[in-house]
Amino acid sequence: MDRPAATSRTTTGGGVADPGPVDPDPAVVGAAEAGVTRVLGTTLALPADATFVADGTSVRLDALDTGMVWTLVLGHVDRVEHALLTGYDGPAQVTGALFGTTLQLHDWVHGRLGTTALEVEGDPTVVDRLRRLLDAVTPLSTQ
Repeated sequence: MDRPAATSRTTTGGGVADPGPVDPDPAVVGAAEAGVTRVLGTTLALPADATFVADGTSVRLDALDTGMVWTLVLGHVDRVEHALLTGYDGPAQVTGALFGTTLQLHDWVHGRLGTTALEVEGDPTVVDRLRRLLDAVTPLSTQ
């Protein structure tokens, strides 16, 4: 599904450009992208001797303003629920998706923004599972 960027500009009937939403500072957006990647990649990293078993569910986080996408596969490590950040070769079948701006996704990952403030597609219970996992593994120092 094609989605317009949050910072898109439109033209009104008289040919005058509608300023639309104000573009956020690129440095702030870049820092937010890095923050999301750090939390998802670092706090969900597995020890070298751990074995992750995927359960067939995944969640995609889509930043509508930058096009950045993070995909997480859910599953278990020694019967403890866990999720792994994948690269672009992640699962073809996405069970749930969360859409928002980079700053909104950053705040969601850090537990500062509720899921209801974002657009959810697919199975919302999978998104809720990821939220619970992040709450369990995200250290307070990163929030």
